[in-house]
Amino acid sequence: MNVLPKAIRSGIAHYLFLPIVQNVILFRGVYRDLFSQLVPEMEAEYYPSKEDVILQNESETDFYIIVSGALDLLVDINGREQIIGKAVARESFGEISVLLGRPQPYAVTTTEISQILCLSRKTFQNILRNNQEDEQIIMGSALTTTYIMKVLANSETNRLNFSEK
Repeated sequence: MNVLPKAIRSGIAHYLFLPIVQNVILFRGVYRDLFSQLVPEMEAEYYPSKEDVILQNESETDFYIIVSGALDLLVDINGREQIIGKAVARESFGEISVLLGRPQPYAVTTTEISQILCLSRKTFQNILRNNQEDEQIIMGSALTTTYIMKVLANSETNRLNFSEK
């Protein structure tokens, strides 16, 4: 798709991915204009089943939104990988590293073929820097996510499904 002019790529991206990006919990309450800046910068990537997208404690990750497929969220507890949650379409991950500058507290691995939107750390941060009110809303959501993941990572018995029912 990179061979097409930017305006055409942007239109295609908006048509295909705007409804998904708008429904990501992290973006609840942000202004619509933010989406017109984010969506054209996202790259759609495909991952096969059992593919690591992010490793636990990885830093400098990108931000990801699941378009289709399913992923496990895993932590290493005493040398054993434990599933602490699952993520499906319209959910995101990587925000802890991108927004808070902390290592990713959990690994993310596909459980089936998945299409995932990827937004580079630098691009995401630059867009937020130019949209400070939206940045505050997103940071509040990210901090809530970080707290939840910290509690879960410290408990071997907790499980979390990130899907909204």
